[in-house]
Amino acid sequence: MITKIVTDLLANPALEEELIKAGLEIKREAFLAAKDFLKEILRPNLDLENILDMYSPKLDDLIRDCQRQGLKYAAGKFRILRVREKEFAVSFEMYFKDKDDKWQKVSNMSEAQDASCLTEEAWKTLQERRILDWPIEAPVPESNRLL
Repeated sequence: MITKIVTDLLANPALEEELIKAGLEIKREAFLAAKDFLKEILRPNLDLENILDMYSPKLDDLIRDCQRQGLKYAAGKFRILRVREKEFAVSFEMYFKDKDDKWQKVSNMSEAQDASCLTEEAWKTLQERRILDWPIEAPVPESNRLL
């Protein structure tokens, strides 16, 4: 569904103007940024590495946010999985310990995405293996990052 909406939007620049004129409270800059972001994410020919590269900074930010709330990161995994005949999804699970030494789980799964945005090789790998997992490493502390 989202893929179709974005495809329609990208194919019809007049639709952008109609939405803005309709009085929606979306600033033009934010709208264009969202459009560019979706265009990048849903572009065809994504390989598995491209997907990892897109999600890695967001997962690092999520870990840092949880750490600022007093949680200690322990482990996690990022997953790309085939969910239907021609669709895939991405998910993650991360585990933290709170100040009382109790486990806390943070997880999420995307909506199904059409396999047409993957490279042929990436889709073939996903069809063969069905589930691909990668460990989520703790991000480098901001104080140790190089400029």
